[in-house]
Amino acid sequence: MGKSNLFDHYEGISRVLSEYSSILDRFNNENYNRLLESVSRNLSLNDTLEEISLRQKALFDRLDSPLLKYADTMDIVSLQWDALGKIANAFKTPEIDKLQKSLMQNKFAGLFEFADALQTSYIEAPNIALLKTAKIFEHIDVELPKGLPTIINSLNVDAANRLAYSENISLDVPSRMFYLEESPNERVNVQETNIICSSLHLLSGLDEADLIVFLNYLDQHPNLALNNPTGRRILEIISEWNEMIDFDQPYYYHARALPENTCPYTEAQLRRAPAGITWHGRFNFVGQSHYYFSDAPKGAIMEVSKHTKEPRVQIATLRPTRSIRMIDLSQELKTKNKFLDYCRFGATNTNLHIQREYLLPCFVADCCRESGIEGIKYYGSREYNNYVSWDDSYFAFEGSEIQQIR
Repeated sequence: MGKSNLFDHYEGISRVLSEYSSILDRFNNENYNRLLESVSRNLSLNDTLEEISLRQKALFDRLDSPLLKYADTMDIVSLQWDALGKIANAFKTPEIDKLQKSLMQNKFAGLFEFADALQTSYIEAPNIALLKTAKIFEHIDVELPKGLPTIINSLNVDAANRLAYSENISLDVPSRMFYLEESPNERVNVQETNIICSSLHLLSGLDEADLIVFLNYLDQHPNLALNNPTGRRILEIISEWNEMIDFDQPYYYHARALPENTCPYTEAQLRRAPAGITWHGRFNFVGQSHYYFSDAPKGAIMEVSKHTKEPRVQIATLRPTRSIRMIDLSQELKTKNKFLDYCRFGATNTNLHIQREYLLPCFVADCCRESGIEGIKYYGSREYNNYVSWDDSYFAFEGSEIQQIR
C-alpha cells in the first residue's frame, strides 16, 4: 500500500478514534501520568485503557477499510500507547515533541510527518532510538532516508534504549557514523555504538560520550590507554569488583568446530590456542588467547555453532583441578549481556589488522587480568551458563566426543 493510501487510511482511523475522544478527555493529569508510568514500565494497562481498546475494536469492526485485517490482528491503541511510553522516556527533540502531541490527539498522520522531518543527513540519536524501539513503526510504511533502515536494523535495542535520552549524540546518515555534537570528529560506527552502550552495564559512572572519546583515543594510542582519564576510571571500576566465585560445577565443556573428513582433535588441540597465532578478537589482542567453556554440552555446541559453517563439533569434557577467581555476571544481569556477547565472538576477518570495535572489550579484559580476576561467568541461555578464563590450566581433560550439528 502506498504512502498516500496509508495516509488516508490512518486519517480514517483518526476519525474513528474521535468517536470516543470524550473518554480520553475525562483523564485528569494524575490518571494520565500514572498511565504513562505504567506503559514505560511495561506493566499491564489499566482497566480504563482496556475499555477504550475494546470500544475501538468494535468501531474498527464496523469500518470498511483495507486496514480491517490489520486492526483485527494488531490493536492500534496498544501501539499508540507503546509509542507514547517510549517517548515518555526519551529526550524531547523537536520531532519527538511534535509526534507526542500528534499521538495524544489520535492523529496518526503525525507518524508520517515525523518520518518526513528526518529527510536530512544529520539526525539526533533519540529520533533514531524511537524508530528502533516503538513497535508502531514496524506496522506502517514510512519513507526514510537512504541507508537509514540498514542502520536501524544494525542498532541493537540495548543501544537504542540508551541513545533515547542522549542529548548530545547525532547520526551522520551518509557516513553511517554516530558523533558527538560538541566534538564532531569524535565518531563511532553502529557496531562500535552497540559495544559502547552495552558496556555501560558494567562500567557504571561513565556515559556514551566518555567511551566514544576513549575508543578513538585507543585507536590512536593503544599502548597509552591508562594515560586517558576514562581508561584510568575503567581500571578503577574493575579493580573495585570484589565479589568473586569459584567453579560451581563438577564438569565443564569446550567445543571446537571439526571439518568433514578430518581426524578428531587431540587433547592438546582442544586446549587453548597457542600464543602468537590468534587473530584480533573481541576479547583478545593479536596473539592473545583465552579459553571459552560452558557448564553443559549443549551450551558448548550452541556457542560454537553460531560462528561456524562446519558440520561437526568435537566436545571436550573438563574437570576443574584447582580454584579460580571469577566474577559472576549471570545472576546480576538476569538477561544475556550483549557486551560479553561481543567479547565472545571471534574475528571474522582472516588477517592481523586491528579491529576498532574490538579495542574496548580487549582493554576491559586486560583490566580484569590486571585486577587479579581470572575469569567471567556470564549468561548463555535458560539451560546453560558460559565462562571465559585467560588460560586452560584449571582443568584435567576427561575425554571428548564428536557430534553432528548440520
